[in-house]
This record gives sequence, C-alpha cells and structure tokens, in this order.
Amino acid sequence: METQRKPEIAVELERRQQLAGWDDMRMAKHLCISIAMWYALRSGRRDMGAATLRAILRRYPDMENMVLAYLSDPEAMVTESVEVA
Repeated sequence: METQRKPEIAVELERRQQLAGWDDMRMAKHLCISIAMWYALRSGRRDMGAATLRAILRRYPDMENMVLAYLSDPEAMVTESVEVA
C-alpha cells in the first residue's frame, strides 16, 4: 500500500466544497477542471500545476497566500497523508 500526501490547498478546497454543499462534479466545474483532475488533486496523486493554481485563484482570491506558499515549497504545504491501494 502506498501513502500519498494531501496538500493543504486540497484540504481547504474540500472544506469549501462541503460548506457550499457541492458534489465533486460541481466543484470540478466551479474550478474549471475535469472531474478526474479534481479527484487526483484532492487525493494527492497529482501536483497542482500553474493552470490549476490560476483556476483556484480566479475562484478564491483569498487563497493567494496559500498558493504562494505552495509554489515556494509544495512539500511544506502537506497537512495529511492518505493510504492508496
């Protein structure tokens, strides 16, 4: 079994998704990313690239400091680990 680490940004986006009462498809559309990309990002299987980070900032400008911290050191911005089969 493999352990993958979930970025703090993904944790915050999931929190906002829950507050809005959205399912995964709605959240992916809100961020203008595919549902597959949303699953990969929130599970920690994929790093967030420039286009995804721009999409996050377009929707959530208040997350700018979190995005900048992620860009400066993605490993430091990990808040939890998840096991993947």
